[in-house]
Amino acid sequence: MASPDSNPRRILIYGRDAVLLKTRRAILVKAGFSVVIAGSAAELERCLDDAHPPYRLFIACHTVEEYEQQALGEAANRANTELYALSTAISPTDFLRHVRELVSTA
Repeated sequence: MASPDSNPRRILIYGRDAVLLKTRRAILVKAGFSVVIAGSAAELERCLDDAHPPYRLFIACHTVEEYEQQALGEAANRANTELYALSTAISPTDFLRHVRELVSTA
């Protein structure tokens, strides 16, 4: 059960491509999600340190190195949050569907 100060629709997206981050953020915001994006390791650290209310889902874009995905996975474990690692080619419709499924089951 989510804590009273949590936002069940708050999502963190981490990636290296600013255009993809902004596009994915726009898709999710239009669908009613609250989205924070991080485009560097330093931004990611700030976002993780300031995770109040907590994130419901972490998304790692395909532009993130494997070791960074692993670190984000460990952070997700500690935060009891799902991690969604994106592949290189995913349609906006499939992306949104997967996010909705993950958020509804988390």
